[in-house]
Amino acid sequence: GGVGKTALAVNLAHLWAKEGLSVLLVDLDTQGNATRHLGEELSGEALERSTVPTRGQDAYLVPDAHAYGFDLVRGGRYILGAVSHIQQRRLPSVVLRRLLKPLKSRYDVILIDTPPTLGVLSINAIVAATHLLIPVQLEGAALDGLDAILETTEELLDVNPDLELLGAVPMMHDKRTAISKMLLQRLL
Repeated sequence: GGVGKTALAVNLAHLWAKEGLSVLLVDLDTQGNATRHLGEELSGEALERSTVPTRGQDAYLVPDAHAYGFDLVRGGRYILGAVSHIQQRRLPSVVLRRLLKPLKSRYDVILIDTPPTLGVLSINAIVAATHLLIPVQLEGAALDGLDAILETTEELLDVNPDLELLGAVPMMHDKRTAISKMLLQRLL
């Protein structure tokens, strides 16, 4: 948490939408930071509704806001209900991938802003993704978090073998500190 995931996701969504791409941003955070950043009201209901276990197929995940030229699935407290529904499934790690599958033909880019923990929603995001971009704050404990994400991603390659790691994005670089300079060199 606090490494700049949301800022990166929102800015990429805005940039790609400005370039004429059809973009969907999915805010998976109960705090709804991406949703707040865009001036939208917190919710999470779209994700919560679409994960309710039914006898048939999963419901479609329907974007519930439009801001700055792109669509948004809003985050917020209702995502806690989605987490509960996902955890009840036999294969909880593939729920988001199933929900996003019908949307892939509608969007050029689907960005997923993950919560600050490596829990069920972040795992679902990694399994649903085609590409992974990891923001890394250039401070002491940052590489521990990066190692945890990379280890988890490696384990999930069995479920999502087509996942491509794009790399780590250095965030909050302070060129005045030795640790920031050293970590930047290690990432490059």
